[in-house]
Amino acid sequence: MRIQNNAPVYQPRKAVSAQAQTDGAAPVVAQNAPVATASALSGITGFFKKAWTGVVDFFKRIFGKKDPAETLTPDEAAIAKTYNLQATKQNVNAFLNEAKTYETNGTLGPGTANKELVTTLQTALKDLKYDVSPNGDYDQKTMSAVIAFKTASGMHQNYKNSDGAWAINEYATQDVLQKIMAELEGK
Repeated sequence: MRIQNNAPVYQPRKAVSAQAQTDGAAPVVAQNAPVATASALSGITGFFKKAWTGVVDFFKRIFGKKDPAETLTPDEAAIAKTYNLQATKQNVNAFLNEAKTYETNGTLGPGTANKELVTTLQTALKDLKYDVSPNGDYDQKTMSAVIAFKTASGMHQNYKNSDGAWAINEYATQDVLQKIMAELEGK
């Protein structure tokens, strides 16, 4: 470093070969030292630019403006919260569409008025060694048995819970009822 006009001026050292430094011979100035230094600085600069761009993109995805088609309406947000659903438009719609089919496709669940069908389901679950009492009421034991059966059978809903796992609910859809019957026939 030297002083010029009362200010220090940086003077880079000349690079020398490793051989010249270790064998006692006179140092040899490397001819490509400025190129290597520029290349290294360019690589470091490129790395930090890419890293910064990645950080900025990450925060844009999290805090940036969302596509209006993906933003939940207040009603959809309330449904997601009430039913512990993953809060995406697609997921809430999958939940709503599945729930609508329960009224028309013979699904059994809480509130099923046909006690004979519920008793048949309970008897089948009891025969499969689930802890239920065939009484015609779609009670807590029946709900727990249906959930346990679906879990053991690898069955799940078409929507996800808020933790990202596939939901498994207490409703016995036609697919579940058919699977129960197939297991009984295989006994």
